[in-house]
Amino acid sequence: MQLPASRQKERSAYRGGMLFLALVTEELSEGVIGVQVGLDAAGPAEAHVHEAGETLWHFFWHDFCDWYLEVKKLRLSEKSGLTGDWRNLLHVFGAYLRLLHPIMPFITEELWHRLGQTTSIAIAAYPRPSSVDEGAEREMALLQEMITAARTLRADRKLGQKESLPGVLYCHDGAQTVAQHYRDVLEKLANVNLDIRAEAPPKLEGAVRSTPEFDLWLETPQADSDAQRELADLYASAGKNDLAENTYRALVTAQPKDPELHRGLGQALLRQKKFPEAQQEFLTALQLKRDSPDVYVDLAFAASENKNYELTIRALNGRTLLNAELPAICFFLRASAYDHLRDYKLAAVDYHHFLEVANGKYPDQEWQATHRLIAIEPKKR
Repeated sequence: MQLPASRQKERSAYRGGMLFLALVTEELSEGVIGVQVGLDAAGPAEAHVHEAGETLWHFFWHDFCDWYLEVKKLRLSEKSGLTGDWRNLLHVFGAYLRLLHPIMPFITEELWHRLGQTTSIAIAAYPRPSSVDEGAEREMALLQEMITAARTLRADRKLGQKESLPGVLYCHDGAQTVAQHYRDVLEKLANVNLDIRAEAPPKLEGAVRSTPEFDLWLETPQADSDAQRELADLYASAGKNDLAENTYRALVTAQPKDPELHRGLGQALLRQKKFPEAQQEFLTALQLKRDSPDVYVDLAFAASENKNYELTIRALNGRTLLNAELPAICFFLRASAYDHLRDYKLAAVDYHHFLEVANGKYPDQEWQATHRLIAIEPKKR
């Protein structure tokens, strides 16, 4: 029998709560073992209090607060009375206080009584490890990975947390069962609205995260893309090339067929002296749009630094084929490429042309061109 949508959501939330209870119980058991190992050393002088405290800190912040409590907040409400969700939450927190008591006795005693306990926490039974539900552990790990993937995509594109993003989750190897059962938890914690499919994805572009179990694609707003482009340009103008690179990379991932984005990324890489990567970005930009005179110059500079002198010459000749005048420095760049290839005749022609148009703007290169002409002119014949 098909359950109404409201009952399906209730069941999903209930299963999510039980799943997270199983996880947090397991992590708590591991915490018990870790604390016992730390405190039950050979003697007080050898007790590993630091390791025990770190184990408890990790459990409280990264398991209890980051995950279990966030899921429980979906089910808790004011004036609901002592429901099963509240009992589970108080049970886990009480066990945590008992674990922490040997390390922080006074604050745990105070909190213990605030939970309604009338006897001292010091005489309460110390927690013992419980059995592990391996199936719940696997489901929980997969659900966490899905939520984290969506959050990472949002963070990479600097999108606000308030706007719900539509998307598609392509599931493999049984991941659809987990996604469907815990859809309510997944969509609320990641703030997404997902179409869950048990099929192989098409070729995905844009905001994508892929794992062996699933592929997640989120639809990002165009306004955000424009803002990110402006931000990348501002980073580049301010000389913050590492930030410009990261922002351009995110944009290129979302819009891989935009030649201007590939050029922007290439320039950020070029300024960081990442010449092979810059060269590839400029080549990609030209494949997408060949009539881009300035990109030929960018490519020539990157290729020259890579000592790819044939490509340097082809790039500069490609610009001239577009009837675009070469900047003065480009004659020096091409002359140097010919020089390295030992084509001294063409090198001398470009060195002379460079010296004619440089007009003192490039003193270092002018000095080099003059002295190279002295060396190669006799060889020109």
